[in-house]
Amino acid sequence: MTDIFAKFQNRVRVDTQSLLGEEDPEEEPDLCSFLPSLSMQQRIGGCVSCMILGYMLSLGASFRLVSAFRGDVLPLVIVLTFGNIISLSGSCFLAGPTSQLEKMFHSKRRIASIAYISSLVLTLTVAFALEGIIGQGLLLIFLILCQYISIGWYCMSYIPFARQMVSKCWSYSAVSLE
Repeated sequence: MTDIFAKFQNRVRVDTQSLLGEEDPEEEPDLCSFLPSLSMQQRIGGCVSCMILGYMLSLGASFRLVSAFRGDVLPLVIVLTFGNIISLSGSCFLAGPTSQLEKMFHSKRRIASIAYISSLVLTLTVAFALEGIIGQGLLLIFLILCQYISIGWYCMSYIPFARQMVSKCWSYSAVSLE
């Protein structure tokens, strides 16, 4: 138990150091080092702004549900997906693009990140390139569900034991259904 607590403390310390800008001097420079360096206040402002804008777009897309049920699903899907992309880019302000990519493709998060990015790309591809095919609306709704499930699984990787708890709850509910 103390080993788990020590790992958690170390993880919090490393994440806090990266948030506060206390970078390791031996660490490689960020890929976007040509951009002016931002203060912590500017980083938080950029992150919060992207998150608010992204969530407002996603929430605003829900007002398009009525038209989606009538068969015009494209406005809902496009606005919702771009809202998710903008929300995701907000975290780059805090960690930096390179660090964010490294965290996203860490072994614990790799599958969820690939599923999330793939569902974003596939959603936009189906929305723009396959317009008018039979079943496009159902496929787009399925891809949006994939977006939310994969980003939820990704976010749970940052909360200690969250994935294990969800997995146990899922297995208990699957057993009770049998």
